[in-house]
Amino acid sequence: MVVRSYSFSVAVVTAYELYVVKLNAAGALQWTRIVGGDMSVFGKGSPRGIVQTSDGGYAVAGYAEAVGGDHDVYIFKLNSAGSLLWTRLVGDWGYDDGNSIVQATDGGLVIAGAKQVGTGDTIYVVKLNSTGTLLWAQTLGSGVGYTIVNTSDGGYAVNVGDGIIKLNTSGIFQWGRRISNVTPNWFGVGYTSLITTSDGGFAWVGSTSASGAGAEDVYVMKLDAGGNNGTCVTSFSVINGSGGTTSSVGTSITGGVSGSGGIAGSGG
Repeated sequence: MVVRSYSFSVAVVTAYELYVVKLNAAGALQWTRIVGGDMSVFGKGSPRGIVQTSDGGYAVAGYAEAVGGDHDVYIFKLNSAGSLLWTRLVGDWGYDDGNSIVQATDGGLVIAGAKQVGTGDTIYVVKLNSTGTLLWAQTLGSGVGYTIVNTSDGGYAVNVGDGIIKLNTSGIFQWGRRISNVTPNWFGVGYTSLITTSDGGFAWVGSTSASGAGAEDVYVMKLDAGGNNGTCVTSFSVINGSGGTTSSVGTSITGGVSGSGGIAGSGG
């Protein structure tokens, strides 16, 4: 698991560190790692996604906010024992954020999130190689990338809230599908998740909100490999752009204690 932790000091404001915890199959603590928290580098950070890599280690994506307010995508790599291998900041001025991360078929890492452009957000997809070197960074129209998945052709699909966009291996836009009009006067919002299915298609999970009724329900939709459903999907397009610079930063320490607790029950 990966969470945000808090450190306190008399001399500085609260620092938000990125905290990774490894448990075994029985839930016993194996190791913990705190990454970041150097107030000379950034004032706070937050993890958003984690993936286990083919070498047995872990890659985490989120954001780090520099002292002074600059907000960049923050990626770091741990080995299987939790030791820090490298960290990277990717972004320019303003607000850049990473929400989800996957390992590509070539061993690289691809992150989806958002990049501030003016007063709005644009979908932001970034690819690093296995050692953290920036390969490309794409902006893809207005919106936010919430979840990214690998596709059967080696490309990527991104849940952008009210739909899905499909990118090729270089991050170039191929198609987009907007999910809407679930039933008359209802609209879908997919902030939750996107997965690929065994037939090469997608399962999209979000919510529906009845116009004017103030009620929301969980909504699940199955799409084929082209993003088609037949009833609730319309096409939309985006414009590719590029952006982002990379730098390395970060420190790592160990910490944490293990304990048990909680109440078990059933329900549904």
